[in-house]
Amino acid sequence: MGKRTVRKQLFNMSFIVFLLVMLSVNAQCLDTGGIGSFTNQPTFASNWFNASEGNASYTVTSEGTYYGDASLKVNVTVDSPWEVRMFNSADCYFNLIGGQEYTISFYAKGTVGNEFKVTLMDALVNITSQTQQVRLDEWTFYTLTLTSDVTTSEGRIKFNFLKEGIYEIVVKSGGFTTWYVDDNGSDTNAGNDMTTPYKSISKAVSSWTTGDIIYVMDGTYRNSGYGNGEIDNGALVNINKAGTLNGPLVIRNYPGHTPKIEFDGSGGFVCGTGIHLEISGFEIQGPSQQITKEAAESYRLIQNTYYKGMGITVWASGGGHHVTLHSNKVYDCPGSGVRINNSDYCILTNNEVYNCTLWTSSGSSAVVLAQSKSFDNKEKIKMRITKNRVYDNLNKIHYFNHNYDCSNTSDYGCPDFPNIIDGSGCYITRNNDRGTGENDENPNGQYTGYFYFANNIAYGNGINGLVVHKSDYSIVVNNTIYNNGAVPLSEGRQAAGGIAINNSKEVRIYNNISWTRFTTDYSYRVFGATSNIKGKNNISYNGQSNAGGVTSMINANPGFVDESNFDFRLSANSAALDTGIANSGMLLFSGTTAAEYTPTFDFENNLRGVTLIDIGAYESVDLDGNGTADHLENLSVDAFENTASTFVYPNPAKSTISVQGISRSDQITIFDARGKLYMSVGNLNILNGKGTLEIAHLPLGLYLIKIDGARGPKTMRFVKM
Repeated sequence: MGKRTVRKQLFNMSFIVFLLVMLSVNAQCLDTGGIGSFTNQPTFASNWFNASEGNASYTVTSEGTYYGDASLKVNVTVDSPWEVRMFNSADCYFNLIGGQEYTISFYAKGTVGNEFKVTLMDALVNITSQTQQVRLDEWTFYTLTLTSDVTTSEGRIKFNFLKEGIYEIVVKSGGFTTWYVDDNGSDTNAGNDMTTPYKSISKAVSSWTTGDIIYVMDGTYRNSGYGNGEIDNGALVNINKAGTLNGPLVIRNYPGHTPKIEFDGSGGFVCGTGIHLEISGFEIQGPSQQITKEAAESYRLIQNTYYKGMGITVWASGGGHHVTLHSNKVYDCPGSGVRINNSDYCILTNNEVYNCTLWTSSGSSAVVLAQSKSFDNKEKIKMRITKNRVYDNLNKIHYFNHNYDCSNTSDYGCPDFPNIIDGSGCYITRNNDRGTGENDENPNGQYTGYFYFANNIAYGNGINGLVVHKSDYSIVVNNTIYNNGAVPLSEGRQAAGGIAINNSKEVRIYNNISWTRFTTDYSYRVFGATSNIKGKNNISYNGQSNAGGVTSMINANPGFVDESNFDFRLSANSAALDTGIANSGMLLFSGTTAAEYTPTFDFENNLRGVTLIDIGAYESVDLDGNGTADHLENLSVDAFENTASTFVYPNPAKSTISVQGISRSDQITIFDARGKLYMSVGNLNILNGKGTLEIAHLPLGLYLIKIDGARGPKTMRFVKM
């Protein structure tokens, strides 16, 4: 059976995983451990009835859990409006009161766009229901309110899995408030209705109580004093509240909206607490375009907030945990784009971060996990950096640290330090404590747990694309790293530019692509005190490699579709096709399985294979099984190269997409992965070869956009978030 047919069958078995949290429904069966009843297989079997007519399997899994020791994985093999279902057993009935609201809340991950229905029942009679869609392939929080119109002692909650897939669950019940923010609103409004929204996000945060949701609508939001010329302005939002497992603090864009934050102070969101927190769906712009190098240099030793502001920062000085920052576009920040310190169980996913770190002397990188603090002592994957597009982040100011003892002013971090050695893409740092007393040891002690990088794309950054610095037990898989090392070598940067491992032990490196800027740069480089660095089947191109125990290096051009336009999908003759190491060939950390190493999906939410795996962030797929990858379909190699400058962005997108490289006469159609037509557009207004389409009305999920014109047809993919 060929690779493309295998991929098609695997796509039809996408998935969802649930963590279910029940609260205040007098249902002992659903309250086990405070996080639902998926603690083990026998408990699930006795507490839940499930039916599949042979079209699904239900498995309690300990792989990739977000909280506790287990979650439920549901593997659905057919689209079905009803037959693949589960509900609590008769032994686990709970009381429902007519006219009362019940909140069903849960964490889930799975195939983006897959649908499932949640229903309140009186025994076997449906009362009311809502349909949800999977937002991410990483853990995120869902909550909905259903009102019972009957009083019964035979209450049930039912899940129907409507789409083919593998679904992973954690259920709860109670009440919550939805707070709305609109820049045309007023902070004297009630705030709990779309018609009477607050004006500021800070007001919504001050009104928030455990379990509430904050939705922010279209508009531009600025920090107090924005544009007044001061260099010590504060953040737009300071967060010092803590969520709980049952009621995390969730601040999201209203569905279909893209709220924009502009700041010229310490940041967009600055979180002092960082406990059960989610921030997602924002466009965040800092003031870097208004800053000159001369001005930043003059404040290098003073380090005012104006010159080091960050997009989203979680400091969590008391120790944070269960923080998810996703689907944000962050740019022009003088300091880091997205950063979490002193925390555990963190997810940084699906963010686009660019043009950050320029003007700070604090030695920042774009996407950062630093000095992590263990929430527990479990040896499993707890810290995840996945599916981020991180580019053009570089430092232009030399590092300075006023805490250092500078007997020689030219020493590292001192006033006359001559080098620029920071400004990388995805970066973890200072998570170890070797007891040496060095300045960059972890003040929280040695972190316990594993770090995971997957499906990240990093290019044009100042130093390296991806860095593991003083962080043991890290897994680096299926990342695409291209043309980093933008800081001139004359500034004293490392001759690296790809994937760097620095003073870290126990690192696993599989199925990555690293293409360096200069032949003298290192695509893979190990520095300092390291041990047991292992990996296989990585691609190195245009540079050197010094990667310790990483073997089976593939020295070849990875064959991107169009690297000049940063399209890193794989061409028909790519050396990355099918050449990734299979799960069975990976050397695992204790307490993990091979399935946790290979990412289930790729950067575009395509399901990856098990034995046939592509290298890099993109997996080539063939949904119609005709033997040609979808992004190459109906085009010869020559024809594809001639139209390679046609591409769609942003991807994923929320409200609009732009299609570059088209003409007014082109016909554009958009349909979902199963062929359902959603849009057909001709005569589109074109400016400089670019047309823009509104997609806010589309359901969440994966779409194909087909362009028919004089140069022949071209089909591309995008994800509506």
